[in-house]
Amino acid sequence: VFNFLKENNIKIAICTSDDRDVTEKTIDILNIGKYISSLRCGSDICLSKPSPEPIWEICNELNINTPSVIMIGDTMSDIYSGINAKCGKVFG
Repeated sequence: VFNFLKENNIKIAICTSDDRDVTEKTIDILNIGKYISSLRCGSDICLSKPSPEPIWEICNELNINTPSVIMIGDTMSDIYSGINAKCGKVFG
């Protein structure tokens, strides 16, 4: 899936409530860093999910409009963050 998305110029971002250190180590262990265009973590200086702020920051960095974003999450705060950010699609 990551190869397909990258080959089709579809950006992948991670927005997590986990600490940056642990997240970056996990990305390294999974060897997926080359696919990730942006990363926001709970230990970064911004509001956490369900605030839309981390998604807006990612979109600004990648020059993407939120209606064209697909947010996929595994918690209720993920879902509400995507809804609050007005993402085009939100799946959980």
